[in-house]
Amino acid sequence: MWFPEKGQRSSAVAKRLCETCPLMQVCRDWALAHPDKAEFGVWGGLTEHERRALHRQRRRDLAITREAA
Repeated sequence: MWFPEKGQRSSAVAKRLCETCPLMQVCRDWALAHPDKAEFGVWGGLTEHERRALHRQRRRDLAITREAA
């Protein structure tokens, strides 16, 4: 996980660091499974905006799957 310093807007540095971490996928999976605890910062190479977008897409996919059943 990474929280930019005060005044730092870009998460590019954090994402580059995440790419070198052997636990990046574990961190990402945890953050996606616990959105209430990983609300801010970069987790597993994903910003909060990217994680929210993934959650929205998963909900849409689930709704489509349920409609098809």
